[in-house]
Amino acid sequence: MKHSSAPSSQSCASSLSVSLSASLSSRSSLSSGTAGGAASPIPHLFRLIGKSKWRQLRKCLRSKMAPSLCREVDTSNLTCLSLAVAYGAPLDILQLIHDTDPSLVSKKDMYGATALHVGCLNGASPEAIRFLIERRLTMRNMMGNVMGNVMGEDSGDCGDCDVDFDLVTELDFDDRSPMHHAVECACSKVADYAEQMMDDYEEEMDNGSSGRSRNGKSKGNGNRGRNGNGKKATTPRPKDFSFLKPVVDVINELCRAAPEMVNVQDNSSGTPIDLIQISKNNYNATSEEYVQLDRIYQLLNQTSIQFYLKKKKQWEMERVATVAVKSECNQTETATKMMSVLEGESEGVPERRRVGEGGSISSGSRSSFSSIKTPHSGGGYSGDSSGVYGDKQSCLMNLSVLQEE
Repeated sequence: MKHSSAPSSQSCASSLSVSLSASLSSRSSLSSGTAGGAASPIPHLFRLIGKSKWRQLRKCLRSKMAPSLCREVDTSNLTCLSLAVAYGAPLDILQLIHDTDPSLVSKKDMYGATALHVGCLNGASPEAIRFLIERRLTMRNMMGNVMGNVMGEDSGDCGDCDVDFDLVTELDFDDRSPMHHAVECACSKVADYAEQMMDDYEEEMDNGSSGRSRNGKSKGNGNRGRNGNGKKATTPRPKDFSFLKPVVDVINELCRAAPEMVNVQDNSSGTPIDLIQISKNNYNATSEEYVQLDRIYQLLNQTSIQFYLKKKKQWEMERVATVAVKSECNQTETATKMMSVLEGESEGVPERRRVGEGGSISSGSRSSFSSIKTPHSGGGYSGDSSGVYGDKQSCLMNLSVLQEE
């Protein structure tokens, strides 16, 4: 059916790509009753999908047997939803399968690939990819509700359960995201188209003088493939890369849904940008193939830059917020220290001025402290009624006068 060969022999193509391709290609002989050369029963829905019998498939999906039929998988654990997406089934078929068993959106095959991985790898339509991307949030909500009910918690809240399942960011067993497979699909399509164009051109050149095709029938002009001088023409017919637009649209959808996946490495340390760069090296820089691949590269590169700038802005805002919080904390701490100092001073000043327990002394309140000895204008102390201290002082002064004489 659809291929998924690596962009080049030097690319980071994973075993998943080849295995999925072989699994899907085996469906082209569904009527034989075997898959991949092995004698094993093929699920009924798989047969209908492989033959594109959409009308019969709709009847089966609306029957009472639909739940059991949708649970059937092949030998690689591939689901009917993955196969339907890869074979370009109409959207209403995908909707019927999803309504019958929503868990198929997140179900993985033996290579760790979901329906989104398989669809991107095999050139599914942008509408089908968008359908799966939109159902990723529904799936996450459903998983949260189920786990919440099982654990006896509120709907939509599963406590510490890990329900953060996102199809767009999910990696297969080769650590490849759906974006890896979409980019690889684009590279493979360009490579196959270039090879087909070259084969057609060589055939025209070989049959130019006789004007006959491979089957020997006349093609009209005996000079076909030659220029006016009778020499072989060297310019092939213009190339049409309109087939690449749906794949580019898929890459666009993935970039919008999860731009961070542009820089995610697989187990061979290859990012989606690396796959494009490797494929570009197989062509001349002036060739149309190179130009088409470079457009995809520019898309991925711009997505990477925009994602970086967005994260940088978030980091800067977080840093400003952190600095503001620290500054506020420092100001609060400083204000607290100042208040402590002021409170200490307000408590210490009266203590220095206080003489007794009654409070601070003023000129108008001295008479109220009758038990306190204070300087008196008469040389004695108020409150010292005996006058002993004054008599002693007088005696000392008289004694000093007598000694001088």
